[in-house]
Amino acid sequence: MEIQRPNDELYLDFNLENISIVTLAEITKILNKCSSLVNDDILNIADEIINRFSSNTVPNDKEILLSVKYIYNALEGIPWSHERRETIYNYYSTFIKPSPTVSPVKTPRKYVSDPLKVSKVPIPFMKKCKPSRAIKKIQTLKN
Repeated sequence: MEIQRPNDELYLDFNLENISIVTLAEITKILNKCSSLVNDDILNIADEIINRFSSNTVPNDKEILLSVKYIYNALEGIPWSHERRETIYNYYSTFIKPSPTVSPVKTPRKYVSDPLKVSKVPIPFMKKCKPSRAIKKIQTLKN
């Protein structure tokens, strides 16, 4: 029986062609928790995803697309992965339906000519505050 020394290096060898995209995402989740020594493995996974997209072997399934999105996000912190992220994004965006455009909601505003009445204007989603002492003194002097 051989005793393995601590300085011996261990390598994992993935057969990426035979692993599903969902499993690749799970492997990426594990590798993200490791040191930066496994960044090359994450880049290899990204390359495999790009190869599958380019050969049109990626089904349009929600779970698979979420897995691809996770792998895309995992590439964010890895140096020299910008091109891979861009390529995955371009392929991924063809599968996603664009969301309908919605006009932004405008909050109602009331225009006040008297600046002393500003504290009395209702502001949505905020509590009314008490007028300050200075405003009270100005109002009493005005009357």
